[in-house]
Amino acid sequence: MAEKEEYVRASEAHFEMGQVMQCSVYNENGYLLLKKGKVVTAGSQKDFLLEHGYILKSDFRFLEPVKKKKFRREEKTSKTNIFEIKNKWLGELYFLLLGDQRSKLLDFTPRILNLSVDIQLQAKLQHDALIASLQLDFENHYGLVHALHCATSSEMIGKSLGIGQIERLVSIAAALTHDIGIIKGQERLNFQKADMTSKEWAGIKKHPTEGVKILRKLGVDDQRWLSAVEHHHERLDGSGYLGLKAKKISMQARILAVADTYSAMVHHTVFRKENSGKKALQTLYEGRNVLFDSDIVTRFIGEIGVFPPGSLVQLESEEIAVVTAMRKPTHQPDVVALISAEGEQYEKPIPRQTRDKGYRIIGDEQLGEHRALFEEIEQLWS
Repeated sequence: MAEKEEYVRASEAHFEMGQVMQCSVYNENGYLLLKKGKVVTAGSQKDFLLEHGYILKSDFRFLEPVKKKKFRREEKTSKTNIFEIKNKWLGELYFLLLGDQRSKLLDFTPRILNLSVDIQLQAKLQHDALIASLQLDFENHYGLVHALHCATSSEMIGKSLGIGQIERLVSIAAALTHDIGIIKGQERLNFQKADMTSKEWAGIKKHPTEGVKILRKLGVDDQRWLSAVEHHHERLDGSGYLGLKAKKISMQARILAVADTYSAMVHHTVFRKENSGKKALQTLYEGRNVLFDSDIVTRFIGEIGVFPPGSLVQLESEEIAVVTAMRKPTHQPDVVALISAEGEQYEKPIPRQTRDKGYRIIGDEQLGEHRALFEEIEQLWS
């Protein structure tokens, strides 16, 4: 690698699943593989970094080997860089949902609720930035990002519905844990190329009830929480996994069904290709009253907008822009242009008014096709 004497090989001693990286990791050609402050949340990701990763000697000298220790919960987060906050949440969720010691945890419920309080706070302080940080996360463990995404959406929907603060914490907690019955197998499923077997599909359909069993063993006894987890794949017309119809589906489960479907659609998984935020919301809207609660869908769209923060859109000017904030009317959000009509990236993002002729939104772009822009996009909320 260029000027190889400035680098040393990445070491097992300096990686720990679920921990925030203390330095950046590069490949043999000096290209960035993982930025400082990110979280290693997948086993395959760690293996890849160990095989191909290098660390700057100037960083390596000051690193202390990661020591396994009992988790000490971070102090309550206030308004700061939402991407850093999200990474800390991912570390905590990794420990709670995927860690080797999960089955031995005596404080699972309070820790999930503490995380729920943090999410509730940031949803209030940094509404748009929080949505964007999760909409843009394609590199961390899908199951963990999905849990945070669902939790954030559930909080925003619940608040819009006028549900009380304490009651909303139950919805957030359920969203954080709704896939606990399948999360340990999600990474493998998301990377396998073969079609799912009938056995794998049967396991997927059982994950809500399996999740409830796991949660009970971990000490969760709130029936609202458990019911939301068990019924998050139910649909109003009875076409869900357990065949429950509208009257038997709780409000928490209805909220989670919408949040879960939206998050799954905007992230690429083995089950479906990535969709834009607008397309996912359109699918929810078309399914209102039949599959999903109409009021919940309408309020969700009102909370995040037709083009949610973090979405990439096409303007009449033929520029590609990123949505930075939701505004009323919801189809005219705040945006900044990133790529010119000629396909060249601007040195600095340029604010555009989407209500003005020439800069109105005419379409959207799939985020996954523009991942090279993500680091610059993150700076918009830093």
